[in-house]
Amino acid sequence: MTFLEKLDYQMNKHKKSRADVAEGTGIPRSTIDNWFSREENNPKREALVLLAKYFNVSLSYLCVDEKIKDNINDESIPNEPNNILIFKLDADMNASDFTKREREEILNFIKFIDSKRKK
Repeated sequence: MTFLEKLDYQMNKHKKSRADVAEGTGIPRSTIDNWFSREENNPKREALVLLAKYFNVSLSYLCVDEKIKDNINDESIPNEPNNILIFKLDADMNASDFTKREREEILNFIKFIDSKRKK
């Protein structure tokens, strides 16, 4: 799914109009209309942050096109489902900003935290 498909899905799911989203986020209605009329799939980061908070979804959910997600493979992490590692980060970063080793360290830390929760 693209950004616009996800935005449209969230609007339908929450029964929100473009005007509702504009009012709730502070993003001008004309900007939202332009995204749809121009099929914009790369909105500004500030708008993405506002939308993520408004719909209570992650930035990565809005940013990562499902067609692109399949290209974030890492053979050095064979035990993970589909060998895909996706990060939810509040900073302006994504998985491709990290080296393979850094991604592996992050994944190991996540596994460590998860093992502590299960005890």
